[in-house]
Amino acid sequence: KYAQMRTDRWGVHFLISEKHKVFFCDVEKIACTQWRMLFLRMNGDTKYHQEMYAHKKVRNHGIASHVQLSVEDRRNKLFSRKYAKAVVTREPHSRFLSAFLDGKIDGILHSIAGNRSVEAFTVAVSHVPPGGWKDPHVFSQWDHCALGVVPYDFVGEFRTMKKDSRAMLTELGLWDDYGRTGWGHNRSDEFFVDFPDTSRDDERLRKYYFNQQLWDTISKQYADDMRLYAAHVQYPYAENVIKQFV
Repeated sequence: KYAQMRTDRWGVHFLISEKHKVFFCDVEKIACTQWRMLFLRMNGDTKYHQEMYAHKKVRNHGIASHVQLSVEDRRNKLFSRKYAKAVVTREPHSRFLSAFLDGKIDGILHSIAGNRSVEAFTVAVSHVPPGGWKDPHVFSQWDHCALGVVPYDFVGEFRTMKKDSRAMLTELGLWDDYGRTGWGHNRSDEFFVDFPDTSRDDERLRKYYFNQQLWDTISKQYADDMRLYAAHVQYPYAENVIKQFV
């Protein structure tokens, strides 16, 4: 069904390393910059450590080989056992709030653009554009990555990014070559070694910006994404537990 609905877009969100036979679903607001840099490195680009360069390569479709693949070829490879498929998810309330605070939501009402007040956040949550959010920073992860359709081999979570990324690369036999070193300012650190632990800040911000009504509104808007998390993720925010869905 998903393939029939969005055939023209099938697989275009994925970072790909043909050399290592890996697909990764690239999702905004889930450390996408670091993942793009990783795949540049895996694909042999010596400029992988330059953040702006990585973003430009993505915009120009230069980071991965999927542009050279037909829709049918992309789809077939996504379902091939020869290719590993990976994704990292983020709790929807946290992701939406992060996008709002960073001013990363295209289509937001001009009257609140750049305004980080609780009142502006309330307006942003309550005034969803017709047809839902289309900006990639707040687009549904479930739809964006075809979760529940693509047979993912690895599913990580934003709050445990460092541990999950290492586990994925180790399982694929790529940690020593691409994860153990080559990162940080001196390119001598591990992958995600400097990824901040934002747990306390996230919890504080959620409690500041959300009330029960706004929390429930986001839960409904991202009902599919909420399938990824245990039912006890309710307001006020409790420790999230990723659901096993692959």
